[in-house]
Amino acid sequence: EYSHAAPDGKERFFQARLVPEFDAQGHVEAVIVVSRDITALREARARVRMILDSVGEGVYGMDVDGNCTFLNPEALRLLRYTDAHDLLGKNLHAILHHSHADGTPLPDGECRIQRAFREGRDYVVDDEVFWRGDGTSFAVSYHSRPILKNRKIAGAVVTFTDITERRAIEEALRQSEERFRLLIESVAEGVFGVDKRGNCIFINPAGLHLLGYDTAGELIGKPIHALIHHAMPDGTTCREDHCPMVQAFLEDKDFYSDNDRLWRRDNSSFDVEYRSHPIRRNGTVVGSVTTFVDISERKRTERQLRQAATVFDGTIEAILITDANRNIVAVNRAYTTITGFTAEEVVGKNPRLQKSGQHDAAFYQSLWETLERDGQWQGEIWNRRKNGEMFPAWENISVVKDDQGHITNYVAVLSDISLIKKAEEQLRQLAHHDALTGLPNRLAFAATLEQALQRAKRHTHKVALLFLDLDHFKRINDTLGHIAGDKLLQVVGARLKRCVRAEDSVARLGGDEFTIILDDIAHPEDAAILANKILEAFRKPITIDDREVVTSPSIGISIFPDDAGTADDLAKTADAAMYQAKDRGRHTYEFYTKELTSRALEHLALENALRQALAKKQFVLHYQPFLDIKTGKIAGVEALLRWQHPERGLVNPDMFLSVAEETGLIDPIGDWVLHEACAQAAAWRAGQPHLRVAINLSGRQILDGDLAGTVQATMKELGLCPGELRLEIEITERTLYTTERSVETLRQLRALGVHIAIDDFGTGYSSLSQLKRLPVDTLKIDRSLMQDVPENPGDRAIAAAIISLGHTMDLRVVAEGVETRAQLDFLEAQGCDEAQGFLFSKPVDQEQIRRLVERDAVMA
Repeated sequence: EYSHAAPDGKERFFQARLVPEFDAQGHVEAVIVVSRDITALREARARVRMILDSVGEGVYGMDVDGNCTFLNPEALRLLRYTDAHDLLGKNLHAILHHSHADGTPLPDGECRIQRAFREGRDYVVDDEVFWRGDGTSFAVSYHSRPILKNRKIAGAVVTFTDITERRAIEEALRQSEERFRLLIESVAEGVFGVDKRGNCIFINPAGLHLLGYDTAGELIGKPIHALIHHAMPDGTTCREDHCPMVQAFLEDKDFYSDNDRLWRRDNSSFDVEYRSHPIRRNGTVVGSVTTFVDISERKRTERQLRQAATVFDGTIEAILITDANRNIVAVNRAYTTITGFTAEEVVGKNPRLQKSGQHDAAFYQSLWETLERDGQWQGEIWNRRKNGEMFPAWENISVVKDDQGHITNYVAVLSDISLIKKAEEQLRQLAHHDALTGLPNRLAFAATLEQALQRAKRHTHKVALLFLDLDHFKRINDTLGHIAGDKLLQVVGARLKRCVRAEDSVARLGGDEFTIILDDIAHPEDAAILANKILEAFRKPITIDDREVVTSPSIGISIFPDDAGTADDLAKTADAAMYQAKDRGRHTYEFYTKELTSRALEHLALENALRQALAKKQFVLHYQPFLDIKTGKIAGVEALLRWQHPERGLVNPDMFLSVAEETGLIDPIGDWVLHEACAQAAAWRAGQPHLRVAINLSGRQILDGDLAGTVQATMKELGLCPGELRLEIEITERTLYTTERSVETLRQLRALGVHIAIDDFGTGYSSLSQLKRLPVDTLKIDRSLMQDVPENPGDRAIAAAIISLGHTMDLRVVAEGVETRAQLDFLEAQGCDEAQGFLFSKPVDQEQIRRLVERDAVMA
């Protein structure tokens, strides 16, 4: 090749070929020059080179033997060679293509590139491996084309591209698609996709199962709306252009519904909850994917729950539900109506907030034991409303357990049975009470009397039955009318109720007949006291319709077991005694026996005499001293009540105190004794300030009256301040332990400086735990325990024990009934503080005790 300048000044290129001519002898005789302008060819080659250098694919050429004839820069870069001469003229199969993708050797005869161009074919491969100059390999996609010269294969040109990154993306995509496929196929929800025409493009196994199909081929490619969503929940036709699922993705929107139905292949339907999402490709909606679940069971459960909630809130019974820890989790409206507690006030709290306090711990223990054993308890129980009111309820408590048998809840259903109880009480009232007076009727009287007699038999005490009949009631009824007669009977019933104790029973048998049962009487005379009280109550006229009516009862009295041994016999004897009272002139009472009647009359006479004695100031005080054993001096005196009767003379209290107690006269008599004793103590205060004045008081004064107030008023009258009065009050053990009120009374007396002594100690039922907390100063050993001292070892031991006990508790000990020197010596040896008895002095009047006290003072 050569070049020279053309006439236009441009350089042109030529290719010359020399052809020699020979003579006969074979000598060159001439040379013929053949020249061809190759400027255009060179320019074409330059353009090809430029193209090869600029393309983004690797390009190389090879001859028929597989040796490299050319390669472009991209090929060098992809193959990681820096100089083309490293490859030109060399066998490219051995360098670039010597093994498969898995690394196994690729013999020269198996190279598909060489085989293809030798056979004159194009060959495209997308899964080969080329090896780089640094020994690494990479995935390639290549295209091999044969090079023809004079219609003969002269080699091949190969273009290739590195597809490693694309392979990685495709693998990631494949794995993603596989995961998506596994996810879709494994989820419990049904999933299907549709294209923009509404044809199914995929569906998962759960969707096939829910819709009742066997294979995806039964749905893919078909308009799925017409198959599964052709009707609404109410059964009306659902047109595709109105289908919210279809319209949503057409409008590029998500859609959710929990109130729809899908249809199965067998044309049955089921409730579904579904979500529909558009499928977008390059920003354009190409279809949608829908997930759906069968909520038929949930719908049924919701309906059942709504029904249960309706029942829960609509039932008239209160319902309370707790958790396993017995804390309230729910209550219904009826609970609020019945108890007054709102749900906000009780939820999270224990039901014990409504406990009434009417049941003991044993009741609740039995309840829970029954619940644990049987899983249920029912019965009557008293509860408390929010306002504090107690009410009876019929309650049913059940245990709720889970599948493993563990307790999850307790459910209590309760009904307020107040009205039922009230109705029952009204029925009992009607059955057992007189409708006119409200008193127990004949039926109730019989039952009460029988019970009283049974108790009397067990405890060996007496019962009195009073049978009353109004005198001349028929005349009143006939004169004033039956309505006035009924009103009179009502007033009579009320007056009788006011005459008796709370524990006594008044009944109306019918007509004008009434009965009174006195349970546990000490003496038959007690019944006479009540009879007199009743007769006195009926001396006052009764006003009926502005008219005064005077009536009186005739009363018959019978005593169990003296007069009869059964209820029927006792009623007969009391009735007979009542007729005896009528025969005696009415407005009186009669015992069933004359002896009791006589004793009752004596009792009445004694009561009247006591009233006169109090009014005429016939009571006096005698005094018996008690001595300090160590000094032999008078330490104090005990004031003893006496009745100076104008005919009988001096009467001991044993003859009249019981009647005074029964009639209530003991209160004014006791007040008189207290005042006189305080006056005597005040009189001695100047000359003998150490002397105590002791008085005996009735238990009734301590329990029922304002004893401390009376003492305080007396002291004020005498001009004494608390602590200045040397007064000692003696009480018995039985009185001491009766009520807490008596203990408080003693504390109030102590605050006024009054000393407290327990009289007749050792003859009652002492409680040492009570004794140690009481404001007591003195123990008095009863005379019955001193009678055989020191001869009787038992009495001696008891007396010694009481003395030791008193001193241990820092109390003064006084022995009563000391009559011998031997008794006094024993007491002195035991350390007893004081003694009282005939050995020193009998009870004497005021003048004699004054002389004894003055003589004792002079001798001192």
